[in-house]
Amino acid sequence: MNLISIKVVIGVLSASLLGSNVFLDATKPDYVIDLSNSANMPNIVAVQVCAGLLNREASSPSVYTLLNEPYDSQWLSDIEGVSSPSLTSVDNFLETCLASTKVREGDLPPFII
Repeated sequence: MNLISIKVVIGVLSASLLGSNVFLDATKPDYVIDLSNSANMPNIVAVQVCAGLLNREASSPSVYTLLNEPYDSQWLSDIEGVSSPSLTSVDNFLETCLASTKVREGDLPPFII
């Protein structure tokens, strides 16, 4: 069992022991962006920054990014219950992020803007 599997098992056990099932309470992500085939490092960084900024508040749209890790799709399925996500393009997501009121001036590095 690898470290990531151990963390997932611990999370499930903790939630069960505390009387909360985060898997049943989880909401589906509003945006799923597939970065696994992107060779454009500025876009990868921009999406990750925007995802972090939008995910920091519960009232914001939720974002899930698929990178080159084999467990990304599996986690999306196991944790969020999404096995065939509708993907949002990088360009559309970045436009949405920059237009969001949840992203404040100064939050983004200059190369993203």
